Amino acid sequence: MVIPFRDNDDLFAFVEELRDFLGSVGAVDLTDQLVRTNRFISGPPSEYLHEVYLALKQVLLSPPPALSGEREDEIRQAVRQIDDTFRDAAGA
Repeated sequence: MVIPFRDNDDLFAFVEELRDFLGSVGAVDLTDQLVRTNRFISGPPSEYLHEVYLALKQVLLSPPPALSGEREDEIRQAVRQIDDTFRDAAGA
């Protein structure tokens, strides 16, 4: 996955890929959290970003054993990009 994301469509694809991976390794609770972010995709972008941010932070707080260091780094980069987006919006 290419990070930084160009738009929410790229972020959505990243979340979907991560969700599929977590589901394949039996991380049901984390998978469910990522699935719940889909409810916000059609709403205001800030709501979707916030929900994805919370779900990704939870993955980092409780990573399944099968989560590779590379994938964990990608998740950290995604969280950082969302942080930066909110920071930029607050400063605008």
